[in-house]
Amino acid sequence: MKKLSILMALVATLFLSACSESTPTTGKNLNSSSAKQKNNSAVNYSSNSSALLNPVSAISLSASYKYSGSAATTAVLDSISAKASLRAKLPLDTMVYIRMPSLWGFLSTPKGTALDKALRDSAHAEVIKKLQAALFEKILNNDTYGAHKMATFLLYNMRAPLELAVLPSDKNSAGPIPYLVIYTKTNFKTVKEASDAFAALAATTPPFKIESPMNDSGRAIIKLGNRVPGFIDYSVKTGELYIGIGYTAANADAALAQFKPSKHVMHELELKVDESAQGLLLWVDIDKLLIQLKPVIPPRAYRQLGLIQLRKAAIGWGVYKGKSRMKIVADLPWDLPAYTSVMGKEIKLNASGQPTYFMAMALPGPEHWNIYKTLLAGMPNSSQRRIFDSVNAAFTKSTGLVIDDLFKTLGPQIMFFGDKVGYYAALKLRDVAKFEAMIKTLVSTAKLDYKTYTQKGKTIHYLIAPQVKPDPILRRALPAAALLIFRQKMHLYWTIEGDYIVLAAIPQMLRDRASFPNKVEIGAWLKLSQNQDFENAAWIASFTTTGVSRLMYYTYLNWLQILGDIIGQPVEIAQLPSIQELAMPEKGTYGFQVNLYKNRFSTELVFENNPWEFLFDAKVIVVAGTVAVAAVAFVEYQQQVQAQNNVARSNVGKAVYRSVQIQSKVAAYYRSNKKYPDSTASAGMVTGMNRGSSGNVFKVQSGTGKITIRFRGNLKLWGRTINLTPEVNAQGMMSWKCTSNVAYNYVPHQCKN
Repeated sequence: MKKLSILMALVATLFLSACSESTPTTGKNLNSSSAKQKNNSAVNYSSNSSALLNPVSAISLSASYKYSGSAATTAVLDSISAKASLRAKLPLDTMVYIRMPSLWGFLSTPKGTALDKALRDSAHAEVIKKLQAALFEKILNNDTYGAHKMATFLLYNMRAPLELAVLPSDKNSAGPIPYLVIYTKTNFKTVKEASDAFAALAATTPPFKIESPMNDSGRAIIKLGNRVPGFIDYSVKTGELYIGIGYTAANADAALAQFKPSKHVMHELELKVDESAQGLLLWVDIDKLLIQLKPVIPPRAYRQLGLIQLRKAAIGWGVYKGKSRMKIVADLPWDLPAYTSVMGKEIKLNASGQPTYFMAMALPGPEHWNIYKTLLAGMPNSSQRRIFDSVNAAFTKSTGLVIDDLFKTLGPQIMFFGDKVGYYAALKLRDVAKFEAMIKTLVSTAKLDYKTYTQKGKTIHYLIAPQVKPDPILRRALPAAALLIFRQKMHLYWTIEGDYIVLAAIPQMLRDRASFPNKVEIGAWLKLSQNQDFENAAWIASFTTTGVSRLMYYTYLNWLQILGDIIGQPVEIAQLPSIQELAMPEKGTYGFQVNLYKNRFSTELVFENNPWEFLFDAKVIVVAGTVAVAAVAFVEYQQQVQAQNNVARSNVGKAVYRSVQIQSKVAAYYRSNKKYPDSTASAGMVTGMNRGSSGNVFKVQSGTGKITIRFRGNLKLWGRTINLTPEVNAQGMMSWKCTSNVAYNYVPHQCKN
């Protein structure tokens, strides 16, 4: 009964408070009565109601239901987690740079995404600062819970990302192991506080030893294990903390002097992955790192590592152009677009309103097809050539077309998209007139049903492909009823819009598309709304999410509430702004793409805040399948590459083995004639050698006896050569010197010098 009375009293209080809000004569409403009449959905807190939400009275709401609270200052946000700053002063010879964000910086500071307004809010910043302090006082610094001192450092003392720089060893190094510098900013108020923290950390982390305690200027000498020297340098004024590993006490000052404002090559790749300086990042200069590691890596392992074609690479999770991204960028020694196509600068096709999803890939052009044909031409007796010839002949016989014409006519963009009125496939045409001629030839040769309609001012093309005939063995095995499925035909409907053919499963979608008034250019939508640059994309997918940012933000607020309960620091989330008050966009992006550049490759997953957002939007679940398919395709590709490598290695081995016969002939000729073979003799030495399925060409140079093996039977070896040059010593003994431009991992041992 007593509980019921209390509950009734609380309800009465809330009711009276609500009534007082609706009385304009109080003069204490944050919104005027006229504004309330203009927008009935606006929320008004009186001074009485705000007392229930203490300290919500510091927040005001405008008549249009937009949040007008104050933003936290940069100093306050930096006290939670500042941006990374070692990145801006890296020595030019830095080989590896790693950035690991602090937990608070990664989750609770603005980084340029849709949640920035909420994370920049002063009330939110105050909540986070209280949680940080309570976590230290009640959990990390409480012996009851036995928290490790490293956890205290990472979760409380560290107030910026942890940055690591790996630098090459020099004459002052303790061996060939590179130097390591660790950097962050901390909240230690005095040198003694920092010194005590590291002394406690050393006591619980056995390999870490304090050789000389921190002096008044913030310098301590440390050792890792029994051999690796190091130092700690802390500045109370700036909060900067440097830990140098591999440096002796004598060269600590010189080590710190290296870190000054610089323009490092890392920055260019870094900014492709993370512009916020708060994200996760790994950058490696592989060329420099391999040189540094050569003395400590077994020769065989070093040779294998040398096969890696990457020059520099960056991988991370950060923010780029307003969207969160997980991205890999790698510099390579190849002009990738020369071997396959990319989407290009423009996608001029329109959608009916904002697209809901978009997927596309780039088709090879005639210039790429000519490369493949040239390679095949050099393999006249190979299985690949035989397959190509048979497929080409069968294609021409059944369609009346030549495969070359497809590459000259279609591409480079093939797309699938959905919008407000339908779902479509689209194909860019290099030559519209040639495409129309191809359709006529196809219809005539294959005897297809083809007609056109003119509806709503648009010509709709209709093609009926013949039914699929089942295999005779299958026909005998299936019951008659099951064979009915093979009666179905392929019905294709399309319109031609500029340089594009747009296909749909039924003509009604094409009619609705023609009459829909609000057109949106897909290329502009990708760039401006989805923040996905498609110019160098070989494959791209983009989806529009709805309400995901709202769900992520409200989940985050609930997480803060739970964290407060666990720590023992209650969090009054009622004082924090809502999605509507922040006018946060309802729509978001979820996408994936693979980009090819001259000497660069990148792949990225694009999202608003969290890579698992697709789980909360039904339209985007399909992207999981798409990424899975891409992953499977990549694994399959890797297996194919390995198989091709094995074939190439075998091809080279067989060619060098066959050349032994020619070496014997050259040596015998030299012993008999005291000179190397002339042109006639040279030609005779390779008789019968240039036949067979390999396509490789053997040649003996007149007057020198040099044997040249030119490879033509394998894509990875095409045009490469191995030269075997005879050398005769004073005793008349002949040996052979091998030189080659074949990839290192394919040539035999004697050619690997």
